[in-house]
Amino acid sequence: MFDVVQYKKLRPDLGNYWPSLTTRWTNEKFWDHEWMDHGSCSSNVLPPLQYFTAAITQSKKTNIKQWLRVAKPKAIQPLDSVLFRQSDIENAIKAVIGNNLNIYVSCRQYSDGRYYLYEIYICLDKTATNYVTCPASSRLTGCPPNKDDALIKYITISGTSVNEESPNKLTQSP
Repeated sequence: MFDVVQYKKLRPDLGNYWPSLTTRWTNEKFWDHEWMDHGSCSSNVLPPLQYFTAAITQSKKTNIKQWLRVAKPKAIQPLDSVLFRQSDIENAIKAVIGNNLNIYVSCRQYSDGRYYLYEIYICLDKTATNYVTCPASSRLTGCPPNKDDALIKYITISGTSVNEESPNKLTQSP
């Protein structure tokens, strides 16, 4: 379980660099989930405090918004009137971390019928220092089946969290 008191000194950076972006979870619940689902597999190398410190360090180095913004041949940025191909989003990330690594883009389809970028999965080794190929996951769903034809809306949610029912209803983070 994520112990707020034990990680008090990390809380400001965790809140800045790794906040919960959903209205379902508080930051603490999100961090607890991240440790239980992802961090615990590296516990023999990175105990919880080092895991969260490494997460902050990686988050500071991993500027996905910037990687997408400088994508070639076309910048990928949050624009209300533009949809992006899933394959272009994946290729922009791979151009930075390595083309031979698998990453995953997760989408949500909302009542307006559009697919929205929900998550980008980038995997690290157990020391949280090197990018590695992400294992296949059956939990990654939501994007249209053909990556080259899948059009996705990318909205920014800086300082806000996505309401699970509608991406257009944003809630201010605490």
